[in-house]
Amino acid sequence: MIAAYNDLVVEALDRAVPRTFEGVPVRVLSLEHLMAIMLQTNRPKDRERLAMLSGNEAVDMERLNDVLSRHQLVDAWKRLNRIP
Repeated sequence: MIAAYNDLVVEALDRAVPRTFEGVPVRVLSLEHLMAIMLQTNRPKDRERLAMLSGNEAVDMERLNDVLSRHQLVDAWKRLNRIP
């Protein structure tokens, strides 16, 4: 469960995909939105998870860059990945 506490989370929830888990309907956030939320939250465990996900083939970098741009997180992403 996640509370809609800012525009990024509201967007992530709006675009979540309906699924069923053990017979229970759920909505699943995209990996790219989850990564943006982790970047925004910036806890040590989130930074570790982002480091593990960076370069993973499952990440749609175009979609991630789009989300990061809309929510002013591009600079934070660059700092995290030490990109000039």
